Amino acid sequence: MKKTIASVVGIAGIAALAQACAVQSTDASKFREPIPQKSDVALGVPGSATAGSSTQSAGVKLQDNGPGGGSGGTGYAEFYSFTRSITDGVDTGTVLIIGEIEAITSLPPTTIDDNHAVWGPGSGDALDPVTWKLVVTQVGDREYDYEVDGRPHLSTSEADWKPLLQGHGYGNTHPMHRSGTFTLDNDAMRSLDPTRTSDTGTVKVTFDGRNYPIAITAAVAGSMSPCSTRRTAPAR
Repeated sequence: MKKTIASVVGIAGIAALAQACAVQSTDASKFREPIPQKSDVALGVPGSATAGSSTQSAGVKLQDNGPGGGSGGTGYAEFYSFTRSITDGVDTGTVLIIGEIEAITSLPPTTIDDNHAVWGPGSGDALDPVTWKLVVTQVGDREYDYEVDGRPHLSTSEADWKPLLQGHGYGNTHPMHRSGTFTLDNDAMRSLDPTRTSDTGTVKVTFDGRNYPIAITAAVAGSMSPCSTRRTAPAR
């Protein structure tokens, strides 16, 4: 079965954050606003599983050292097929992860103040080797950082938290709303649970959904395994 960067955060673990959430009286709506919409982060490269989406301007930044070097012919065709496969992996992973974050932030946060909202910590079950939390922090005027962190299940040390996904976004009334970046760290995930993903390195997604065509770039730095394909692709 294909593994994707969705493994960066386990669905069971991220869903378990909901079980750890407690009702708060403070309005958390502003901390939900910077989370990107799934439709804004799907690459939809022609021929990929998401082709035909609203995305018209998209790309995967990779380094191709194979025959043809992207200049046409067999090497180009091989690289395009590889890029399309990587696109499927990036799309599947990012859409699942963003969907899970949206689901969690639709619930009341565990703790909240004027500048922070935290969902979790929690874990999938007693056998899950990772404990998870989601943190959204206001860092400017209608501007936010958000982060999915993990640490070993039995740890109680704040120093053990590792950032697995880090993003930056904007509130609804900010002119940059529906644009931003987020980075998935496969190496951090593997350090916590080597069984969760076979991918290495990072994927940085930069998107702008304010106008059509939507512009998205995924900079892949590391090794991913879409289908049976595996190839090192450092970001340019």
